[in-house]
Amino acid sequence: MRLAPLVILLFVASAQAQNKPRPEIRVTAGWVGFIDKNWIDHKIVGGSARFYLTRRIGLEPEILSMIGPGSDRDVTLIPHISFDFLLREKVRPYVIGGAGLMRHSQDIGRIRFTDKEWVGNGGVGVKF
Repeated sequence: MRLAPLVILLFVASAQAQNKPRPEIRVTAGWVGFIDKNWIDHKIVGGSARFYLTRRIGLEPEILSMIGPGSDRDVTLIPHISFDFLLREKVRPYVIGGAGLMRHSQDIGRIRFTDKEWVGNGGVGVKF
């Protein structure tokens, strides 16, 4: 009799797991600009993988490498949380946000300057 709740719980968890979307893997490439007195252009390469915890909520760790002018380099590692609005449609809008770490390094004269700091980001998107 004590096993009945455990068996029911495992059955429900298994059934719910079948309804979750499959994991997604992304490769990112692009441009970002940091504004100081003028724009500081950076090229971006990186990737992420989204693993669904439920049918709507996903965990998406992301790593990006940003290549700026000269020796200016940045690397970010940010775990994101996403929320999908529609479940069974071919078009699925979502929101995403996260906070993580950024490592900045740059040569200043003969000295290599390195700094680590917290960063955060967020946005909206649509999956087709």
